[in-house]
Amino acid sequence: MGFCIITHTYAGSDASTSVIKALYLSSQFALLSLPSCSAKILTENKTVNMKYLATLLVFLGFMGVSAASNAQITLSSGDYINSFTEVGTVTSFLASTPSQFVNVLATNGVNQTWDFTGKTYTQEATNASATIISPSQAPLNTDPDFATATHVLKSANATGDTISYVYVKINSSGVYDLGIVGQTGQTAMKILSFTPPLQDVKFPLEYQQTWNSTPTINSPNFPPGMSMTINSQSVVDSWGTLILPTGGTHQTLRIRTNQLSTTSFLGNNIHDTSYIFRWVTREGFGADVSANGNQQPVSASYFVASGGNNSVASNSEDPLSIRFSQNPVSNEPTQLFYSMTNSEPVRIEMMDALGHNVRMLMDGRADAGINVVPIDPRSLDAGTYFVRITSPNMTEMRKLVIVR
Repeated sequence: MGFCIITHTYAGSDASTSVIKALYLSSQFALLSLPSCSAKILTENKTVNMKYLATLLVFLGFMGVSAASNAQITLSSGDYINSFTEVGTVTSFLASTPSQFVNVLATNGVNQTWDFTGKTYTQEATNASATIISPSQAPLNTDPDFATATHVLKSANATGDTISYVYVKINSSGVYDLGIVGQTGQTAMKILSFTPPLQDVKFPLEYQQTWNSTPTINSPNFPPGMSMTINSQSVVDSWGTLILPTGGTHQTLRIRTNQLSTTSFLGNNIHDTSYIFRWVTREGFGADVSANGNQQPVSASYFVASGGNNSVASNSEDPLSIRFSQNPVSNEPTQLFYSMTNSEPVRIEMMDALGHNVRMLMDGRADAGINVVPIDPRSLDAGTYFVRITSPNMTEMRKLVIVR
């Protein structure tokens, strides 16, 4: 039996992506079941990919109340568990020219600003659904490698025919990846596990926090004689403000992880060094830049997550009481409702998923009280859009989905 190399499933430079890969297993898992593939986790970079590492903190947590402007945020296990419930979708946007982020990586320290605007992105992936379930509800939950799991992230692709289950443990000291199970139809299979569990986050997550994790990756998909070990060294090296193309600014912590991996196979030891820089916020936004051993960027992405109400807000207290009469919408108009305490100038813009303005909904003075703005989606393509409301004192954003 021969073996195949599947890139971008566990390819690249960091095993810490195990939880994040649940978002992408749905599109890749069918490949893993091909009979010709006896070594599915070998890749062109010979180590485990960190490409989507930042999505972990975006997708699974830290969507609470915004921090004060120009102040360091601190994230606790309580913050994480409170937000570790049901999330709607997470959308990632991949930068076309990673070399443009050299200065972004070089900016570090306290009260810094990282600007991801002014660059070209393409929408990379949207997960159809994700839910946090009890380990007892997930397949292969009796596997000894998953015995200490406290939560399972269940995610599915748009059609729901491929599902992944990521076993994690959350306690007062941190968040730990235990392993992944994939399922197609009624067939579930173990993808990988970590021994000991891989620590993704250490609490409290705050400036200058550090942690190391040195697991071995175990997989039934490895060919006989293959082994892989990881030495992951992380530090919260900066805090400040993150600016994204979707609009608004977000108080953020930056995590720098140095990944050292060793793959042993057929008497050969292959060593690799890489870095991942993650920007995490409380509001469901985030970004990451992966770099080689010389800290030269090789990929860059930003992420937008939204909850069950299709909301993406810069302040979860929602002072404008924003809502849509219908969301998602098809060919029927929907109405945007928002409330103003005083009469003041308001600018309402509609943007596509890449942050490009597609329609000006209002640019004028809004009345005190409830205001209504009609939105006719018939001339717009199906997809994800963002409606941004800007007043003199705040900026809020909501996601609107158009389906056909």
